[in-house]
Amino acid sequence: MTDGTHCKNCGWWKPEKKPFEGTLFGQCHRHPPLNVPVRRQEPWANPKSVNQWPYTGEGEWCGEFKPSDSGEGVNHD
Repeated sequence: MTDGTHCKNCGWWKPEKKPFEGTLFGQCHRHPPLNVPVRRQEPWANPKSVNQWPYTGEGEWCGEFKPSDSGEGVNHD
């Protein structure tokens, strides 16, 4: 996509503070956090899961883009 409807310009996206290997990543806050199972090394350990927002790169896109007021994702701080 070349029309600017990428995660970095979306009102649902919260960017991380620093890029990783030249790419800015962030969390998509369009829907509630997902419950993600965590693999544990010890087979006897109780299963564990964490809740987290989907993690995306700044150049990714989906069908639910919403322009942000600032042009740089949401600000929940």
